[in-house]
Parts: sequence; C-alpha cells; structure tokens
Amino acid sequence: MNGSKKDVVMLLSNPFKPDLRVYREARSLVKLGYRVTIVAWDRQCGYRTEEEISGIQIRRVRISASYGTGVWKILRLFLYWTTAARISKNRTFKIVHCHDLDTLIVGVFLKVFYKKLLIYDSHEKYSRMTLMNSPRFVAFLVEILERVLILFADAIIVASTKLGAEWSDRLAREVVVIGNWQEFVPLNKARVYSIRRMYGGGYRLLIAYIGILDKSREILPVINAVKSIPEAKLIICGDGVQKMKIQEACLDVDNVTYLGVVPLSMVPYYTAAADVICYILNDKQPISAYQSPNSLGFALMNGRAVLGSDHGEIGPTVRKFKCGLLVEDSSHDRIADTIRAFLNKKMLRYYQKNAQMAGQSQCNWPNMVVRLRKLYQDLP
Repeated sequence: MNGSKKDVVMLLSNPFKPDLRVYREARSLVKLGYRVTIVAWDRQCGYRTEEEISGIQIRRVRISASYGTGVWKILRLFLYWTTAARISKNRTFKIVHCHDLDTLIVGVFLKVFYKKLLIYDSHEKYSRMTLMNSPRFVAFLVEILERVLILFADAIIVASTKLGAEWSDRLAREVVVIGNWQEFVPLNKARVYSIRRMYGGGYRLLIAYIGILDKSREILPVINAVKSIPEAKLIICGDGVQKMKIQEACLDVDNVTYLGVVPLSMVPYYTAAADVICYILNDKQPISAYQSPNSLGFALMNGRAVLGSDHGEIGPTVRKFKCGLLVEDSSHDRIADTIRAFLNKKMLRYYQKNAQMAGQSQCNWPNMVVRLRKLYQDLP
C-alpha cells in the first residue's frame, strides 16, 4: 500500500526517550497535519512497546544490544532493520524519514521495493563519528556506504551547516539545514532562582555544561580551570564515557559539581540559571568539526553567554552574533583566562543580550519548522 503523503514513519536506532531532535521534528509535523509513527530500537528492552507522545505514535522494537560495532552488534542491527521494514511496509506510510545512517538502508529498501518517498536526516557526519570507536577502514567503509545510499533519497536534511555545504557541492542538489535550535519555553522564574541559589549562591559566575560526556567534549580541562577561579562555579549535567573521570575530578572540589542526568524538561531551567553555557570540543576528534549541539540552541533561547571552541556551529554562531567567547585551545591557562573575562559583568551582559537577540530572531525552532514544512511539501 502506497498510502497518503500525510502518513510518515520515522526510523530511529535509539529507544526515543525521547530523542530531542526527533521529537521536535515529529511534533512539528503532527501540528502541520501529518500522521507520524516512530519505529524506535529499544536495545535495553526497558521501555513501553507502544505509546503516544504529543500525538506521535511510538512503536519500539525490543532487540537487546549495546551501542558500537562488532559482529554480534551488527547482527542485532540487522534484526532491527528487518523488523522495522516489516512494520513500515505493511502500513499506509507513504513517507519514510530515516534518522542517521544506521536506519537508511531500511529506507532505501522501502523506496526501491515499496515505492515509498525517502527522507534522509543526518544528525552527524556518521563516518567521522565512527572514527571515535572504530578503526579507520571501518569509517572508510561507512563513508562509501553513505555516499551510495544517499543517492536514493528524495530529500536530505542535515543538522550541520558545514556538512550541508559539503554535500550540496558534491551531490549538486539541495541539502536542507535544520539546525538544533530550540523553541521558546516560558519558565517558572521561582524555579530558575531556586536552582541558581542552590548551585550558584555565593559565586560571581555560574557556568554549566549540559550534554553527553563523550570523548569529543573537553570537560576535564574546564574543571581544572574552574578550580583555580574561586569566584566561579561549574555544574555538569549528563552521562557518557567520561563520567567516572569527571566524578573523580569533582571530589573535594567546592566550586565544581557533577549533577548526573537531568530531565529534558529541566534543561531550559538549568540553562537559564547559569550565566555561561560551556561547550568546548576536542580538536583531535574528527566529529568536532560537524557538531551542532543542542546546548548552543538552549543558550541562545535563554540569553546565556557561550564559552566554546571554534568547531561546528559553535564558532560561526559566536562570531556572527557576538554572544560569547571562543578558546583557541583547551589548555588550562587559555580556558581560565577566558572564564575570568566573563567576570566582567558589563561584558557578560553584552554577550547575554546578543545571545537572546540571536535566539529570538534567527536561531530558533520556528524558523526550522518553515524549512521542514517546505521540504515535505516539495516531495515528489
């Protein structure tokens, strides 16, 4: 059954807890009148197999597996592919929206054999991300696979402006950049002040890192820099492979606190409670050049200054809107000197005002919805 162009299935290789970018896109499509079902992969087998969130139908495929590579993991991935294909082909879905390369092969199968329309939504440059945990030859094979499969897509979405420019030049076709910008959420000011008093009381500057603690993030150098600045406090929210090292670095340190994972609904509150949002990336990690962090969008929408590195969307955004400061490297002295610059309240307020203006005018989710709507309307 070919179905209606208002019926969309999204394929996702995580359990949708929810995945923030996927949730924003799916919810926006529902508001535009589309019927959206997400077929997600529950590797922990710990979530409901079916539920509805904000009008989005969720179908979770329970196949136990860990993240990464390896023969066993690839076999489990194949099981997810076959199950997702079976669910998608037997329904009235006309549009298949694949999130990242590890679902694209299912989309190509459905396009070729069941005449579905195919959208490829690349959150990362997948081959560069693969390099973080796999040998170079694996990343090379991933790059070749993506170059072939992407040719089948009726429309292409990327989160990174840099990746969008590269693919647009190579493919000689339009690649739509839908950045990880946020929408305005009215906040309870009393709750914001409560978080500020709890973690920033007695300090002139409260810095927050909110995100994944993977190897591409330079968090330990920031901890070491903040230790030497008694007027500043750093809070860290998130989980990942650096968790243990970060917890150890925070021991017996008064002005650095690791909070673990905070609920998605609380991310705007922790962002608004801080003065500065920190996002410094590791220059040695190939994925850094293509990062489009959600934290940057939250910072701008809540009028917070940015302490970042010149990578991905961070550098161009900070320079264009003058909404923070960039470090040239992740050395202790460089980061510490940059943090001390934020102690100048006049300059801090200048960066925060610019951040808020950028979030209100250009770097926001409503502007991305305009692009998403046009892309869907222009499908053949």
